[in-house]
Amino acid sequence: MLEENLLPCALTDPAEITRYLPQRAPFVMADKLLSVSEKEVKAGLTVTADNVLVTAGSLSAAGLTEHMAQTVALHAGYHGSLQDDTQSARIGYLAAVKKLTVNRLPAVGESLLTVGIVLHEIAGMTTVGLITRSKEEIIAEAQMITVLAQE
Repeated sequence: MLEENLLPCALTDPAEITRYLPQRAPFVMADKLLSVSEKEVKAGLTVTADNVLVTAGSLSAAGLTEHMAQTVALHAGYHGSLQDDTQSARIGYLAAVKKLTVNRLPAVGESLLTVGIVLHEIAGMTTVGLITRSKEEIIAEAQMITVLAQE
């Protein structure tokens, strides 16, 4: 059974994206929020030359990892907004990155699509499996464990 997409339409406006992220320019590593359900999120990033984590024409491994982490943050931020529309995105922490595989670094101009699937949620910690693609090619995979800061 497919989960209901809670997002009425894809978001590409930077102001809308940052509404769900605690990060601010120049450290925003997601420029599209394509869908959100209870257990899944799809986000994108077009790699630009002015990105602070681009080196020698490619997004660095740190930038790719940060894009994946911000995909998880978009999931949490969007769900948080459904509970309290006036609340800004909560700060979260990346507790662990497991099974990170970077097959190659994306070049300036490439569009990335990252799909995150919630694997476990317990005691305020969330484990998410992530796959990042450029077109149909898998360029990175990881599991991330995140924790939202206490209010």
